[in-house]
Amino acid sequence: YANIEALSFLNFILVGFVSMATWFYVKPLLESDKKGKESQRDLLKFKKDARIFNTLLNDGECVEFQNLPDDQNVIIGNSDAIIKLVAVTNPLCGYCKPAFEQYDKILSRFGDQVSVSFKFNVFLKDVEGPGFILAQRWVELYQKKGAEAALQSMRDWFDKKDFDGWKSIYGLPENTEDLTVLENHKNWSLKNDINYTPATILKGQLFPKEYQLSDLIYFIDDLAPQKEEELVESE
Repeated sequence: YANIEALSFLNFILVGFVSMATWFYVKPLLESDKKGKESQRDLLKFKKDARIFNTLLNDGECVEFQNLPDDQNVIIGNSDAIIKLVAVTNPLCGYCKPAFEQYDKILSRFGDQVSVSFKFNVFLKDVEGPGFILAQRWVELYQKKGAEAALQSMRDWFDKKDFDGWKSIYGLPENTEDLTVLENHKNWSLKNDINYTPATILKGQLFPKEYQLSDLIYFIDDLAPQKEEELVESE
């Protein structure tokens, strides 16, 4: 029995030692995780501060906010909305897919408060290339069937990027000679030195690089009253 008791005692000591060693190892990790979560909360508060967002936005690069004639715009959402975004995109751009998904989410959630004016920056000399075909067909759908039809065709493309499948649904452009809209979109981009995609413009400024486009949802309610005040002051 003495041997058994001694063995039990040693096991007890060993378990206690292992438990203490484990706790000393885990405790810093838990504290670090807690500090990490606190840092994330502080960062989120910082990012949600509309004053900081507006400061960075207004200090950013200016873009000439020149509206094209109505028949040359592709505007999704409320065309009379106070908050107007300009989205420079290219169907073949890899980063344009997540950007488009954010535009779509913003429109779905704030469609009455926001409009997105799409500018298609594509290569115009290859009328048989996918980039041109997609952009030209989007313009035609917008002009002939309306904003929702154009938006849905864009959703279908960016969702799967299956060109043959997309063509089977929406077909090829009916007109490959009148490139007025795409030419004006291209010239607008060149004039404003936007030679990359995607690019987002808000209030005549490039969207702050310190923020993700998904962060814009935090500031919709703050931007709308601000824009209303600017309109009143300008009258």
